[in-house]
Amino acid sequence: MDGIFMVLTRTKRILLAAALILAATTTAVAALQREQMALSEKLIRLHVVANSDSEEDQAIKLQVRDAVLAVTQPLLEDAEEPKAALLAALPEIEQAAE
Repeated sequence: MDGIFMVLTRTKRILLAAALILAATTTAVAALQREQMALSEKLIRLHVVANSDSEEDQAIKLQVRDAVLAVTQPLLEDAEEPKAALLAALPEIEQAAE
């Protein structure tokens, strides 16, 4: 009888440890997701798509990216509302991308 009690106690300990690990992991994942969501709302992403995979088109894509970043970085350094600053400067950004 003592052997069965010891086995059950050990099993219960293992289950308790597994439950605690699961709870800690779930809590950590939830916190990371909240942090990622908050950060994603603050990010503005720039996507420049090349016409093809050719070296020439890829080089043009990088030139466009660099030109757009050269215009936008100074705007965003001190901007309290980055999205509004970009929208206000959209004609200048489009001209840089040409």
